[in-house]
Amino acid sequence: MTIEDKPQETTQPIPEKTPERVEVSQDILRAMVEEHRPLVKDFFKRPYLVWTDMPSEFASDKDLTEQESVPVTLRKLGPADGTTYSADELNKKYRKGGIIIQPDGKGGLEAYPVKAEGIEMNTKLPSEKEALNLNPELAKMISENPDLNMLIESGKVIGMVRSAPARMIKLSDIGYSIDMEVVLPGKGAGQRKPAGEDAYLGVGKDQQGQDVYWMINCDKDGLPVNYLRPEDIERAQESVTEE
Repeated sequence: MTIEDKPQETTQPIPEKTPERVEVSQDILRAMVEEHRPLVKDFFKRPYLVWTDMPSEFASDKDLTEQESVPVTLRKLGPADGTTYSADELNKKYRKGGIIIQPDGKGGLEAYPVKAEGIEMNTKLPSEKEALNLNPELAKMISENPDLNMLIESGKVIGMVRSAPARMIKLSDIGYSIDMEVVLPGKGAGQRKPAGEDAYLGVGKDQQGQDVYWMINCDKDGLPVNYLRPEDIERAQESVTEE
């Protein structure tokens, strides 16, 4: 039998491996942190904008996307993680508060509520322009959005920066491979790290003094979305001073 007469072997395509999906809880994360003892780093939230004209009473039968007292452009943006805010929650927590406007880490903007005390406890910048100078990505997106430009010109938007750094650890430092999809259940769809990317966990305390964690995905530079290292903040402030 000649080579030409031999039956041709067909190569079967290798099926793509489905990424491992892991659902975690606060107890699981505490145990993983205890086991791995990861390095904790400080990050400062990038300066951001806050619309400060939240009402003293919300319509009782509508969630945030339907509240007519909130500008349409902010309702359309919404939070990047899909979190929803019911009328009951708005009336309990966000009366006379505000709405944070910042990049969503995916090339767009997001907008979500902040409590009145959350505004008071952080540092108000002299103007919204200073926040935009320190956050070029936000400035570019605002310039491309006529509705947001009009909102800023209304005088009801301020520039803010967090007064204290956030403590964070990397998910990959506590045993969760970059190849995994990791989900932290919560309001709405919860928080999710896609497979193929790393993420950070913010570290805080609950009322009992236990560590609690929330998830922050990474931007294109591998930093937590909308956060800077302390040295980056210092350099940005120096450049604004020089101008």
